[in-house]
Order: sequence, then C-alpha cells, then structure tokens
Amino acid sequence: MITTMQLHQSLGHPNVGYVLETSNNIGIALTDHTMDVCDDFELSKSRRRNLNQVTSHQSTYKSGRLYVDLSWINHPSINSHKFWLKIIDHKTKIIWTYFLSKKNDLGETTLNLIKELMTIKFIPKFIRMDNGG
Repeated sequence: MITTMQLHQSLGHPNVGYVLETSNNIGIALTDHTMDVCDDFELSKSRRRNLNQVTSHQSTYKSGRLYVDLSWINHPSINSHKFWLKIIDHKTKIIWTYFLSKKNDLGETTLNLIKELMTIKFIPKFIRMDNGG
C-alpha cells in the first residue's frame, strides 16, 4: 500500500482525481485519499517578478544611458551568426545593431562601442540590460 502523494509523484504529478481513478483501475490500494499541495507543482508554477521596462530616470546628455538587448535568431545566418545585439541610446534614440556568433561576444562588442563613443567625448554613465539573453 502506498500513499496518494507517492502515487501522484510516480505518475508524473497529475491531479488528485486522476490519481484516485488510476489507483482504482489498476488495483492499487491507497492508505489515504487526500493529497497535500505538491512542492514540485508550486515550484513549476512559480516565476520571476516582472522587470520594470519603463525608467523614471532620463538621460541628460547623449550616450549617458544605453539600453542593451540580446536576442537569438531561429536559423544561423550565412556567417554563422546566431545572436542579435541591439544597443539604444536613451537620449538620441540612435540604435546600433550587431550580429554575434556567440553570446560571449556581447561584452567585447559592447565594450568596443563604448570605447568608440568615448573617442568622440560621449561617455556612457549607465548601461541597462533586461537579463534575458
């Protein structure tokens, strides 16, 4: 004899009605017919809180605040690029777009853009990412 919770876990976490019906159909005697909330179920239904997509801080000068977004491409390009990097200047809305072969290229590519901006006296103070890539 096993508990309803043990059968629930061995069947892949179905609802309690399905567990009881299955135990009757295959002839398994259960010690109880109630089930507590499954920890695995709660974990699977949990999610991270939403990231605020609107900032209350405004950039006061060009390139003062950069937004960085990394996305993947469904099919690799001819040059084997699998990722797409978009960097936006908050003040001027200028967009820089790069295609990357690896996610690891993100740091080097962003750093090269920042160095290029610094040569023309635009120094980024904030870089914002969505942590999604």
